[in-house]
Amino acid sequence: MSFSEAFEDTMRIEGSYSNREDDRGGETFAGITRKWFGGWKGWNIVDYHKKEHRTNFVHYLDNDTELAELVKQFYLEEIWLMHRIDDVNSYSPKIAGKLFDQMVNFGDKRPSKWFQRTLNILNRNQKNYPDIIDDGNIGPKTIKTFQLALKTNPIKRIMNVLRSFQGWEYIRIMEGDPTQEANIGWMDRIEL
Repeated sequence: MSFSEAFEDTMRIEGSYSNREDDRGGETFAGITRKWFGGWKGWNIVDYHKKEHRTNFVHYLDNDTELAELVKQFYLEEIWLMHRIDDVNSYSPKIAGKLFDQMVNFGDKRPSKWFQRTLNILNRNQKNYPDIIDDGNIGPKTIKTFQLALKTNPIKRIMNVLRSFQGWEYIRIMEGDPTQEANIGWMDRIEL
């Protein structure tokens, strides 16, 4: 799976512009939240269209090629390259696509930690390979451990554990804050 393929799959789910009161991220475009990524250059274009096209600004956002390119560049640099998804991809495109989508969805290191914890869970009490630290940094040690995990575990098993972490996190969020039950559609994303 190339970055472009993973990006397209995730963007079909992320959607466009959102600014719902019950969304913890607040104002969001293509999954990029102003709250956490306020310095992203795309916000200047979003603000321009909101001011110039008040009643139909989302149409203009969705058709702005410069904005689309800034979104793609953001995800390439801030997720795919920064978190070494390309290295994961060289061993399993399916796992790479899953990690990419989880990282876009959660916007932090939780998915990287889930990946590391998954590898530790699947080592059969360190009989197949030693545990690694779940620090959320996918580095050479995590990639090497992933290679070892693939020798004794099918991709489906690794995916199922990653999906379990994702589903549990959605449940935890919704149980901790009932207003987040409005996001029950998150559960559909587990399958990606």
